Amino acid sequence: MTSQPTGVGRQWAEQLLPQIKADYSLPQLKHRPAFENRNGVLVCQRCQQVATAQLPDGRHYCRQCLVFGRLVEGDHLFYVPAQAVTLNGAKTAKLTWTGQLTDLQTEAAQQICDVIQTQQTHVLTAVTGAGKTEMLFPGIALAMQNGQRVCIAAPRIDVCLELYPRIQAAFEHQTIMLLYGGQTAPYQDAALVICTTHQLLNFYQAFDVLIVDEVDAFPFQDNPVLAAGVKKAVRPQSALIYLTATPTKAIQQAVQAGAMTTSELPLRYHAIYCQNRIVDRYAVGSSN
Repeated sequence: MTSQPTGVGRQWAEQLLPQIKADYSLPQLKHRPAFENRNGVLVCQRCQQVATAQLPDGRHYCRQCLVFGRLVEGDHLFYVPAQAVTLNGAKTAKLTWTGQLTDLQTEAAQQICDVIQTQQTHVLTAVTGAGKTEMLFPGIALAMQNGQRVCIAAPRIDVCLELYPRIQAAFEHQTIMLLYGGQTAPYQDAALVICTTHQLLNFYQAFDVLIVDEVDAFPFQDNPVLAAGVKKAVRPQSALIYLTATPTKAIQQAVQAGAMTTSELPLRYHAIYCQNRIVDRYAVGSSN
């Protein structure tokens, strides 16, 4: 009987392969060229940047994603196809959060569910304090109950560390993997992953639903390497959801071009309702 592989959807540089084979059970390990020749220009298949740096022997290598293992001209990227494995426990995911969404939050949450079911690219614009995390819960539950794999990514480690206990409390019976640079805990496969956007470069076509928080924040904004990591981490048929308080020009242009759907919640949670009535829509957007 073939052993259950681990590292589903992960990808590794060829130089890391001996250690990976020692640490993982990988009977379904595949590979693809690390570089693509586009009209005489070598493009890295991990970060989608042009490889301009050269070794003394003349071979090109990618300097942009060097921290994840050096890729040299002629190398391969190794990965375990996500579609080859069904992760245990995904379809039994149960939402254990007992809070209640407001009417406006419920409307935004339903839009996210619709995006997940129709596999679209979507941006939710919501002010700080609007309850974006809680609005994600129904969609995350829906995706996992359908056997889909979900990832929530954020540019900063502190955001991931803040999200993890909240998501864990909302899905008490679900294994959740938290990934960030310098982490010492061993990797384990999970239907729900929380990670920094940098860590997405370690995945290939791994997620059915990818939610990227704070897309307007450093270091994600205007970073082509991290943007490429997002595109490569999702499966060909998937839902990609961006969360932001201030949509970037690129997002605005994508919405206008019809390449991305959008929804907006311009109110903070504590100011949406007061004794079941809407209050001061113009004041709630100011800082407190």
